[in-house]
Parts: sequence; C-alpha cells; structure tokens
Amino acid sequence: MLKRITVVAGIIIQKDLFLIARRSPHFKGSGFWEFPGGKLEINETKEMCLKRELDEELEIKVIEYSFYKSYDYSSHDIIYNMNFYLVNKFSGTIKLNAHDKIKWIKYNEFRKYDMLPGDIPIIKDLGK
Repeated sequence: MLKRITVVAGIIIQKDLFLIARRSPHFKGSGFWEFPGGKLEINETKEMCLKRELDEELEIKVIEYSFYKSYDYSSHDIIYNMNFYLVNKFSGTIKLNAHDKIKWIKYNEFRKYDMLPGDIPIIKDLGK
C-alpha cells in the first residue's frame, strides 16, 4: 500500500514576483527550488501548517492568504497530497532556516530553475 503524505506550501507573491527557495544540502531534495512549506502534522489544519512551516523555514508571519489549489503527486512509493496557498502579505524579515538561497522571480523565469517535481504542475497552472 502506498504511503500518503499531506504537504502544504505557500506561493508567496509580491507585485508580479514569486518567491522560490532552494533546499539546503542537508535536506531531502537538496539543490531543488520550491515553494516553501512542508508536511501536515497530526491535529493540524492546513492553514495552521502553512503558518507554522513559513515561520519555521523563513521566520515570517503569514497575514493574508487564500487557498489556491490541491492535487496528488506520486513519487516512488509515496502519494503526496499537495496543497498550495497564495500568500499576499506577510510580516518579518526572511531568514533561511531550511534553504540556502531564495529568489524573487517573474513567472517566465521558472524555466531557469530546477523546481521540485511536485511543484511543476502548480507552476503550469499559475500561467493560465
């Protein structure tokens, strides 16, 4: 039986720029770029997970957000239930706790970065 993991990520947008972050060498998927986020914990809502993950990974407080889209993504013997939220406003200064770099990019620049495979479907959807 396949293992299922629920993941929540923030698509952080300022003006027409998207924030992407590169995973640090000591994390699974190191070197890949992603929308920051992580695994849903027991007794946690997806909204709680979004806020906790962005606080843990970037030390920012989410102020304005809205659900964008979810889908399942299979990799090896795991099905990831991917949940994405648009984050339009946050407070705090970004610090890198789980990543070694961040970039603010325009939509047409995504192709220049090796994004995590599970994030690629949402990037395509953002371009519609």
